[in-house]
Amino acid sequence: MDKIEAIRFHGAKDVRWESVPRVQSIDKNQVRIRILAAGICGSDLHVYETGNYVTKVPVIMGHEFCGEVLEAGQEVESIEPFDHVVGDSRVVCGQCSFCNENKYNLCIKLGFLGEVCDGAFAEEIITDFQSVIKISAKVPID
Repeated sequence: MDKIEAIRFHGAKDVRWESVPRVQSIDKNQVRIRILAAGICGSDLHVYETGNYVTKVPVIMGHEFCGEVLEAGQEVESIEPFDHVVGDSRVVCGQCSFCNENKYNLCIKLGFLGEVCDGAFAEEIITDFQSVIKISAKVPID
C-alpha cells in the first residue's frame, strides 16, 4: 500500500478528502496505528473556521482517536501489533524544563496532533509510543 486516505486542512474552510503517500518506515520509538475511530471536537471546528493554531498546510486533521497497532518500532516493548490504543493528542518538545519534569501539559512548545503535525483523520497514524495508552480489545471502539 503506497497511499492512504486522509482528511487534510488546506486553510480556513478548506478541508479535503485526499489520497496521501503512506509513510513506509517508522522510527525505533514509534508505532503505526490503524485508526478505528476518531472524534471531532470544538477545536477541530475552530481550526476549520479560522485556521488558528495550524503551523503547516496541508495537514491531516484530528487529535482524538483510538486504533489498533499495526507496527511497533525496535525499542517499543510495552505495545505490540494488534493491541488497541487511545491517543494522547499532545505534541511536546521533550526538552524544556517542564518536559524534563514529566509535566507535559506545561510544555513551552505544546501543540496538538492535527495542528502542528499530521493527525488521526486518516487510515493510519504514526506517533511516539509514549503518546498512546493500551486499552482492552473488549472496550467498545465508539
